[in-house]
Amino acid sequence: RTGLAEKAATITGLRTYAYMHPKPEPPAGCVGGPKAGTTYSTAFRDEVWTVAFDLWFFTNPADLVRAQQSLDAYLDNTGTKSVPAALGADPDLAGLSVSCRVVGVSEPPRLVDTAGGQLLGAALAVELLVT
Repeated sequence: RTGLAEKAATITGLRTYAYMHPKPEPPAGCVGGPKAGTTYSTAFRDEVWTVAFDLWFFTNPADLVRAQQSLDAYLDNTGTKSVPAALGADPDLAGLSVSCRVVGVSEPPRLVDTAGGQLLGAALAVELLVT
């Protein structure tokens, strides 16, 4: 969680939380999970966890076009606001995992109710191999 939040925090202006925050301050990223599908293996004497998380991103829906453009930038494979590119630049999360990969979009953009009101949110599915 911490490694994912810290890596996402390298994106200028994005506030990140290692857990799902009840009142995220947009633009924000939150680590949700671990999800079902997390497995443990002792094959070949290696002890490896496959841990799946959702990385949620929230923007202010006051201007839906700009909110969607912001989410698109976070979900894109390239660019200065791209979370997949940030994770790909350091797939071992500074030594916290064996590898990290973005599997795809797990939640398409939609309005999400939070303690602070409605935000436009979307999530990326991320898979970590951890020893």
